[in-house]
Amino acid sequence: MTNGECDHEASDGQTELSWTVWPAVRRPWVAALVVVFCVGFAALAWQSLGSEWYGVVALIALTCALGPYLFPTRYTLAPEGVRVQRFLHSSYRHWSDLRTCFEATEVLVLCPYAWPSEAGGDAGPRPPRNRHRLVARSLVLDLADADADAVRAYVGRKLPLRPVSELEAWLKTRR
Repeated sequence: MTNGECDHEASDGQTELSWTVWPAVRRPWVAALVVVFCVGFAALAWQSLGSEWYGVVALIALTCALGPYLFPTRYTLAPEGVRVQRFLHSSYRHWSDLRTCFEATEVLVLCPYAWPSEAGGDAGPRPPRNRHRLVARSLVLDLADADADAVRAYVGRKLPLRPVSELEAWLKTRR
């Protein structure tokens, strides 16, 4: 499957929506510069510290840190939950663990907290006062242009969609 293609699979009458996003393929010149930087930094570490092992360690560390950019990410929306498979890391959340979705032009942020205007008796946990905890516990779905409407419709059947401006305004009050 190429970058940004959407794959609809049917299993036992249930629909699953999957797509792959590979930022390095979207911008090959930037990817080339990133690779040159990584190799250059590894060579600098090797030369300045006097051992090729420092260069190897630097190259491995930079590759792991930049893995989500350099390698493809696979997103899967299934009837029971959401799976995000990245380089060396995979995340899965049941729809019942998610409460709100914030939509922007090219991303959806799936949040496990009930938003303050929705938080009623049993709406779920309210957002933490620590903005970094909120961001760390949310799932961010990168949308390819070809499947953005299908993904928004699928998520909209599971979670309330809110504009990302509400999330940005709330995060500004937490600085």
